[in-house]
Amino acid sequence: MGRQLCVLFSFLFTLTLSAQDYSDLDRRVKNYPQFSSPEHLAIRISNDFSRDRDRVRAAFVWITENIDYVRTKDDFFSINTSLVYLSPYGREFQIRKYHQRRVQKAFDFRKGYCLDYSLILDHLCRRFGLTSQVIERLAKTEINDDEGKTFIKNHTWNAIYLNGEWLLMDATWARGYYNPNTQAFVRHTDHYFFTRPEDFAKTHYPADASWQLLDHPISQNDFLSAPIFFPNYFKSSTKISPETKGILEVSNRHESSLEFDYLKNKNNLSYRLQGDVQVRKLKVKKEGKTYKSWIKFGRRMRSAKLLTLFEGNTAILNFKVRPYVP
Repeated sequence: MGRQLCVLFSFLFTLTLSAQDYSDLDRRVKNYPQFSSPEHLAIRISNDFSRDRDRVRAAFVWITENIDYVRTKDDFFSINTSLVYLSPYGREFQIRKYHQRRVQKAFDFRKGYCLDYSLILDHLCRRFGLTSQVIERLAKTEINDDEGKTFIKNHTWNAIYLNGEWLLMDATWARGYYNPNTQAFVRHTDHYFFTRPEDFAKTHYPADASWQLLDHPISQNDFLSAPIFFPNYFKSSTKISPETKGILEVSNRHESSLEFDYLKNKNNLSYRLQGDVQVRKLKVKKEGKTYKSWIKFGRRMRSAKLLTLFEGNTAILNFKVRPYVP
């Protein structure tokens, strides 16, 4: 009972954090005129909002509304990166100059890669007089259990120091994504703004583990082998058990299991296997303090497939199903 209460408290605490209403602020920023430089934007935001938290929110929303994401590192962003320096100070000076050029170019053309989103946000926060940090390494886009393998950096995001604590945010992912089924653009601004470290660590893995901001940082292998957590998972009433990994091994009985720590409504879960049109009901049984479900797969399954878990009509988790090999 104590474990379930802890999970429930964590869920309610997440809702409290996300409950702050920024609708008026967001609407105001979305109606801003064009600005010729990030400095002019910073001045406007500073004049409009007196609280540091609101200024950061305004900068964050402006970026997600006005900078288009570039899917590939095309020639447009191939700014000459050759650095010539004679000392550590000289190196830092050259890096700052390069970042300033990159910020201005992305600002001028209103498009950028994840690094440009992070640099613009960092630049604006520093203009507000705040301590800011660009963080880099891995964003979770696939499920992998290659322990010890070296993965190339694929993403950057930001941390800001406010009221005695570091807060995490990702303006690139907050901009959203195109739903391939509906072709609609889905925004995620609120989830990726000042995200709880416990939640952020499920989707972002920094090069320096201290930037997880957790008392007990997770390992790279645990990060990569976990399920893919969609933003709606953190708003859902479903909490997966740490015992359930991202890769579901199919047994010789052609089945695999999912375990949950907390479910508000065990009859509200369904799943779909990659390639299938049909969404199937997930049957869940309570076993002691947890909830468990067994999923049966056809014998025809010969290669790994993704399994998407739904709460109601909303996708909340992705798993990789690995077929049974005799």
